[in-house]
This record gives sequence, C-alpha cells and structure tokens, in this order.
Amino acid sequence: MSCKQKAAALENRLAQQQQSSPQNRISWPLKLACLTLALAAVVLLCYLD
Repeated sequence: MSCKQKAAALENRLAQQQQSSPQNRISWPLKLACLTLALAAVVLLCYLD
C-alpha cells in the first residue's frame, strides 16, 4: 500500500464517520486537526522510509 493510498483511506474513513454521526458537527474542526496531523505523520513516515 503506497503512502497516497494510506492517506486516501484515512480521509475516506474520516469522511464516513462524519456522515454517519451528524451530532458530532461541533467536533468537526477537531477531527480536521486530527486528520491533518495523521496525514502529516503518514507523509513523514513515507519520507523516512
């Protein structure tokens, strides 16, 4: 699995969670921050490999 695929899978999973739980709209900015951190970690790991 390539880095881009991992990042895309992560984004898809987060998007599905967001759609399935409308009451979590307040925490959406927090989820976005977590996604950004996760993507940064994936990119870092890819460059370190």
